[in-house]
Amino acid sequence: MPVQTITEKSSLFKNVLDSRLSEGCLYSATHQKYYWIDVFKATIFSCGKDKSDFKECQIIKKEGSFPERVGFVVPSKDDADVVYFGAKYGLAKANLKTATWEYLALYSTSGLDRDWDRMRSNDGNTDPNDSSIIYAGIMNDFHVGDCTLEGAVVKFVIKDSGISCECVYDGIRIPNSINFVGNEKIYLTDSLNFQILEIPYESKDWKNDAIKAIDIKKYNEEFDSPEPDGSFILGNKYFVTAVWSTCKVQVYELETYSLVYEYIVPDIDRISCCALAAETNKIIVTTASQTVDEAGTTEESLHGAVFLIEMDQLVSDVSPNSKDGKTHI
Repeated sequence: MPVQTITEKSSLFKNVLDSRLSEGCLYSATHQKYYWIDVFKATIFSCGKDKSDFKECQIIKKEGSFPERVGFVVPSKDDADVVYFGAKYGLAKANLKTATWEYLALYSTSGLDRDWDRMRSNDGNTDPNDSSIIYAGIMNDFHVGDCTLEGAVVKFVIKDSGISCECVYDGIRIPNSINFVGNEKIYLTDSLNFQILEIPYESKDWKNDAIKAIDIKKYNEEFDSPEPDGSFILGNKYFVTAVWSTCKVQVYELETYSLVYEYIVPDIDRISCCALAAETNKIIVTTASQTVDEAGTTEESLHGAVFLIEMDQLVSDVSPNSKDGKTHI
């Protein structure tokens, strides 16, 4: 199938002024809401699908610690304002209405030997086959500089008796999206190796069992660092991923691992995450500032804003989205 490039289907959804590194977007059909985060400013956002009931909750650091971060967010089943999220030092829970939060479990209990001040959460996901399981990527925090192989993926299991944490993949510089095809396959984004790894769902050794499924660099050779970022799987057939530094959201066919569509957000190169929107022919897309640690969006500069992209060339049956972007806890 020839690659189709679509350049005129994007529109602004939300510009929260001074947004730095917007990521982690999802649509909750259960709550009829969008959620996303600002990793750098440690802020969680939500709003109705019509942009009403907008909320933001900044995660303020505990006394004596490094600045907080937020790597991903997962809504709770019963309350749209209660969310679980990846914080700097571990798994946490927040109430967006009261702007309160607490840690539930720390990465330091995983058995990994790290200076945890050097680390932070990155992307993560619940297991759609078992919502008591949360996978979280960890990587070096902004102040460290270049990302090292201290990065890893850990698995939290939430039980009445407590929350356990174990490492399932050690030695990855930027672990990004974790996606599932039923109970057969896991897809892990290895951003700085420009690849999507495929892992058997039942694997007990992710690193040994992983194979290179999608070669992002192969389809973006004109870019120095086309990093696959936040993504989702559409209909167990397509892998849809933001590609950092390219202005693109790309769609790969899982059967052949080949690129079939790409959607452009003009002049916004730092595309950071994408998810299916409230309608099945649209995706919500987050972006990042050109200077994450210095300045964010303004009324004129939309680097860091949230966009919608129509993908009607790919999806012919347009209907309300009845699925949750991440399985709620």
